[in-house]
Amino acid sequence: MLQRYSISLPNRQRQNNKTLVKLADDIRRCLTIVYLYLQDEQKAKMAIRHFFSALQSPAISEKLPKTLEEALHKASIKEKFLG
Repeated sequence: MLQRYSISLPNRQRQNNKTLVKLADDIRRCLTIVYLYLQDEQKAKMAIRHFFSALQSPAISEKLPKTLEEALHKASIKEKFLG
């Protein structure tokens, strides 16, 4: 099971029916399962990277968000303007 999550994280992509909140929650859950030993700060950096990767989008702004919640907020704003 652990191997399945560790393989799926870098390959995760947002599906059309998945909200940004569900995507962020899914990434957070997978990171918690796979990287139990990492400190919260390290998990946060990985979560942001995986979140943007799943959106198939480079960083939403020049300043990289510090938390997954901040990344989710920025992605939500961008999605409202574009879609």
